Amino acid sequence: SITNNTNNLHLSPLVDTTTTAREGQQQQLAWEIQQQQLLRQRRNKKLLEQTATNTIGFTSNNNNNNKTEVLTAHQYSPPLPKATGTSNSKTVGIDTTTPSPQQQTCNATPASSLTPTTTTTAPTLNTVLAYVKLELLGEKEEGSPEKDCDKYMEEFLRVPSRLERVQGLGMLICTDCFLNILILLPLKLAWSLICLVAHYYFTFQQQKRNQRAISPKYLVFSRRHLYTILQSFIVFSTYAVLSQISVGMVYHWIRGQTMMKLYLLVAIVEVFDRLMCGFGQDALDSLFWNTTRRPHAHPRLIVSLVVVFVYALLHSLVLFLHITTVNVAMNSADHALLSLLIGGNFAEIKGTVFKKHSKKNLFQITMSDICERFKLLLFLFLIMMLNLFQGRDNEHLYKWLEMGALVLASEMLCDWIKHSFITRLNFIRSDVYEDYSLILAGDVTGIGHEGVNLDNTHAVVKRLGLAQIPILCVTMRYLREALRYFYLSHNNIRQNGHWKNMTQVYLLIFAALLFIKVLLGMILAVFASRTVCVIGNRQQVNNSDTGIPNNMGGLSLTAKAEPAEKHKRK
Repeated sequence: SITNNTNNLHLSPLVDTTTTAREGQQQQLAWEIQQQQLLRQRRNKKLLEQTATNTIGFTSNNNNNNKTEVLTAHQYSPPLPKATGTSNSKTVGIDTTTPSPQQQTCNATPASSLTPTTTTTAPTLNTVLAYVKLELLGEKEEGSPEKDCDKYMEEFLRVPSRLERVQGLGMLICTDCFLNILILLPLKLAWSLICLVAHYYFTFQQQKRNQRAISPKYLVFSRRHLYTILQSFIVFSTYAVLSQISVGMVYHWIRGQTMMKLYLLVAIVEVFDRLMCGFGQDALDSLFWNTTRRPHAHPRLIVSLVVVFVYALLHSLVLFLHITTVNVAMNSADHALLSLLIGGNFAEIKGTVFKKHSKKNLFQITMSDICERFKLLLFLFLIMMLNLFQGRDNEHLYKWLEMGALVLASEMLCDWIKHSFITRLNFIRSDVYEDYSLILAGDVTGIGHEGVNLDNTHAVVKRLGLAQIPILCVTMRYLREALRYFYLSHNNIRQNGHWKNMTQVYLLIFAALLFIKVLLGMILAVFASRTVCVIGNRQQVNNSDTGIPNNMGGLSLTAKAEPAEKHKRK
């Protein structure tokens, strides 16, 4: 019993010392956390004081407060336990001296209540004045810290000018292509018919004399002449169908519709116009291939001919509605339809700007805008001719010119806004429009199309998506309507029989248009060659790829190329 009591006397202090050690470790951890929080608060206060001193020279005298806060924090700190014993001993003894009453109260408080509570005070007059001085008289920078921030604005402002250069080149190309089918197609048709008659004449002579009749080379009838005859047949057939439609009846029908119906009609016309522009050239290429490559009297030739005729008729009707709608808008008194057409241009911005575009998509948008502007100019010219021959006075003509300028200005402004924001939001440089000009100039000069015997306007028309045949049919229909009003207003021509003089006038107009076509073609060829040389030498061979499926990517763009480069092109 004495031994057991002695053991108990020796074990009880060990249990007490172990419990005291655990409590000391917890207090030590709480004290370290508290010190870290105090250091963080003092560091934040020093940063605020330095900021106020650097900006407005305002220094706060709160050093005494900081000292008191540090002292109060030390008052909350628990006593550190004292470790006793040698380093070689495996057991560690804890000093079990009785703490002071203040330390006992500190030890009794939990760790969560050791953090000092911060009191919020209302802003004083000094802090309000300091805030006002900092906001009104401070020297903070309001701009962007980036070094090249001005380049974005420069690129944004360069887009309209470079876009207009491409638009100008595209307008010249569209005018040349339109005059090509308007003036040269009748001449090609006449020559094809001469070759066809010569072919049958020499065939008849061969059968009659039982010997081979040799025809001259320039009178040999080929399949290309057959394609010209089929193309002319489609033009005259479509024009014959449009001749049965009264321009005045369609004009008054559109004028009597409500605004909602007109808005829907304009939207349908624009959608089908864009769809058919992409389909028409493929249909004509299919007809050309079936005419020149298929065997004679192949059924696919008849199918292609029917498809092209249906396309040309439908697209001509769509353009006929479009030009009549513009005519109603120009002649309306309240200008409600005119505002509808102008608003449609800006509604196009919403459908294109807020989408992701690449350089290839931007190229297609640019080509579509070129064709749209050319059609608008042509339609305004035809409407002006119709109004002049209807006997309108000069005051009405000036008013019409003002509205036409307003429509063109809205179209140009819409294109500028659209292309500027597309390039800005998709991070496309304005130099891409020089690449587009280079592509069009290469199509005009034939660079990239070596070894292919094509019409010089074929590649450009396919690149632009210009609907030549429907535009030609609508132009012929409106010119006929204008001439009808001209004959009605000048009855003396029909009574006195001055048909010979009118025929001479027609021939002079045709000769003038032929001269303009030849001159414009030569100017366009020279301008395209210079564009290829200037821009091609500027970009050189290792220019950035625009992502457009052309035949000039990564190749030399000079007219005189080396044989190795020609082999690469092939």
